[in-house]
Amino acid sequence: MANGAYGLHIGGKFFAVPSTPGGCATYLEIIGNGTSDGIRSNARMLDNQGNETLAGNLTVVGTPTNDNHAITLAQAKTLLSNFVDEYDSTQTYNIGDKCFYNLITYEANTNITTAEAFDPNKWTKIKLI
Repeated sequence: MANGAYGLHIGGKFFAVPSTPGGCATYLEIIGNGTSDGIRSNARMLDNQGNETLAGNLTVVGTPTNDNHAITLAQAKTLLSNFVDEYDSTQTYNIGDKCFYNLITYEANTNITTAEAFDPNKWTKIKLI
């Protein structure tokens, strides 16, 4: 292959040509999972910038280690707690107060009294950044 040219690997069956500018030319790998000529789709696409698109759920098996830059649940909670506190059923929360629960950040949409289990109906999911 000439210097600077990309090779495209296509696997699976009944793949769909991406609608991005350049179509297939901007991808290194496309794995089709369509069911017929008329029903085309892709399970996985990897572009030449290293961006990957998956059409389903990603399951990771094994134990994360620092060798691959994964973090543990405890490390994730510590990192998140630098921004907001973890939900505490012994605390009182007012409208607008923020916390995290199961690693998801929330803002209270009602006043919350103490001794309440976490109720997602009283919270709105938010992004911290």
